[in-house]
Amino acid sequence: MRVSLDKLPMGRGKAPRVLVLDVRRRRFTATEFDLTGAEPQVLLTATHEMACDLLGADSEVAGTELRMALEQAGIRTRRTIVCLPTEWMAACPVEVPADLSDEDVASLLQLEAERAFPWPLEDVVLSTSHSRIEGVGRFAVVGAVPLEMINALEAVCRAAKLAPAGLTVSGALHEPAAEPHAVLLQEDDSLLLRLVAMDGLVALRPIGHLPDEDEASPEAVREDLARQVRVVLRTLPEAVRARVARVTLQVGRGQAALLERDLAPVLGKLDMSIEATGDVPNVAALAATAYAGGRRPPFEFLRPRISRWKQSLESMQGRGILMRGAIAAGVLVLLTVATFTVRQAWAGNLERRWQRIAADVAVVEKIETDIRACREWYDPSIKSLEMLKRLTEAFPVGGEVSARSLELRERNEVVCSGVARTADDFRQFQKRLSESPGVAGLRVQQLRGENPVQFSLTFEWNPRGNRTNEG
Repeated sequence: MRVSLDKLPMGRGKAPRVLVLDVRRRRFTATEFDLTGAEPQVLLTATHEMACDLLGADSEVAGTELRMALEQAGIRTRRTIVCLPTEWMAACPVEVPADLSDEDVASLLQLEAERAFPWPLEDVVLSTSHSRIEGVGRFAVVGAVPLEMINALEAVCRAAKLAPAGLTVSGALHEPAAEPHAVLLQEDDSLLLRLVAMDGLVALRPIGHLPDEDEASPEAVREDLARQVRVVLRTLPEAVRARVARVTLQVGRGQAALLERDLAPVLGKLDMSIEATGDVPNVAALAATAYAGGRRPPFEFLRPRISRWKQSLESMQGRGILMRGAIAAGVLVLLTVATFTVRQAWAGNLERRWQRIAADVAVVEKIETDIRACREWYDPSIKSLEMLKRLTEAFPVGGEVSARSLELRERNEVVCSGVARTADDFRQFQKRLSESPGVAGLRVQQLRGENPVQFSLTFEWNPRGNRTNEG
């Protein structure tokens, strides 16, 4: 079933110590904090390379290895905050109309999640970061983590005898800010774009892999990274970009200068400046500080464990049922005698009706099961699939021409960049593509080198077949 945590109470009490576990598939970093002072203090820290996949292995095996590594490091704290890599979460940014009620906002976010995420909503755990920019509007970022992954992490924690107090993503953790600002953030060997408003996130997007820390990185790699930064920033609403005058770099010192040099021209065209702090944020310290202060992180995927008895008791107390229990019980006794005969006749009638329609219901249920199994093959954007087919047919089978990136823009505009072994291979590919049905306005935007040739071209996908292709 689909799980959303936005309305559930977290049920976490502050403890004198907390363990922050920054996990990867085959590695984790554990940091133990003392929370008794004004600021969390690091007691112990340890990094361990796992012998097995944290999620792919048996939970007992992975949990036992985790427990032994913590004990070897001298860490005994059980209360744990688990930080996942940002790439494990899918994010969907949504611009929320200002006049919507809370119920309508929830419906809007669910519709956007159904459209954006590649999984059925019953197979994920959802969490939403809400934000507001004064004078601009309301925003939300819906995060989704597969339910199977959450179950596996919880099973590993149980096997390691840990008591999870929170489960969030590393790249979303940030310090409170008075004004909206953008951050290009390093996480492992990747670069993330995080746009933070005063009370939440407006955007959280992966950009790509960081180039090497020296000048040996190919120019094409740096140009591709700059292009991706420009594309992601241009997807932000114009009113939001106007409020963000500076982008902060939070990467390693060896790469800060190179990124600042490569990205400054791109950001200058968007009326933004760039500033390198030279520091990668301490994820464990941010998580411990938020926990110690009782602040909910932007995304929280830990499902609270509430007993059924407590849920029923709280529900009855909230509705005043305990105070009216005696009256309800008396009325129920009187009604039971009067309705018993009617209920029996009604149940018999329903049973007879069910026997008449049982076969038809079985057929409908089978159809629904088949639809659910094949739902991923149904895509309303058939035009996009047809365009991809025509573009793929234009590439030679032998691999003389290969694509590096493909971007679908509004108004059916397509941008494709790639590499050809020779200029003649590219011309043949260009000719085949220009002759493809539905390809119109073919233009070469960029052409570099001879052997190989780096190219970037654009065309308009026009299924009606009106072509005005250029060289």
